[in-house]
Amino acid sequence: MKSGSAVALVAGARVYPDGTPSRALYRRVEAVYDLWREGKVSAVILSGGAVGSSVPESAIMSSLLVEKGLPVHQIVQEEKSRNSRENIQLSLPFLADMMPSKVILVSDVWHIPRLWMLLRLLGYGQRWGIGFQPSKSDATRLSWWRSAIREIPAFLADSLYAFRFGPVTWSQWSQVETSALEEDRSNRETRETDG
Repeated sequence: MKSGSAVALVAGARVYPDGTPSRALYRRVEAVYDLWREGKVSAVILSGGAVGSSVPESAIMSSLLVEKGLPVHQIVQEEKSRNSRENIQLSLPFLADMMPSKVILVSDVWHIPRLWMLLRLLGYGQRWGIGFQPSKSDATRLSWWRSAIREIPAFLADSLYAFRFGPVTWSQWSQVETSALEEDRSNRETRETDG
């Protein structure tokens, strides 16, 4: 992608043990596909490791998007994260490499505030503009409120985590991004050699 373009960052969602994606994951795939189809993003970062299944959430999302017609070269997969905080943290080296003008967070409407908070409190939100693309919810009113209420303790816990470590300074950022990018490149080279 060209430096300065907008990028979508999609938070992972549950995948069942047999590899079947949850409705939440489908919703997020639909939302990011709409962004790409409308020309609002030039690339997508799919974040989510193998949590409920042996297959990473990002790999499932990637397969669904490729089936829809999104070119594979416009998809980046982050395959290690196991929660929302890691969705943000482990996607940052990819964002640093891309240098987008804007990051559009894609998730359920009740989840996006926590992702935004993590970007801001950890000090990374200063580097890019932040946008939002909530997925269309087909949840019942009860399950919607249950999900929203469940976010409150998670929001507080992640806030405490971010305040505890504080914003990352520019010098710390460059060290984090360089080491993480080098590790990622090394892993990719190993996979290419082994494959």
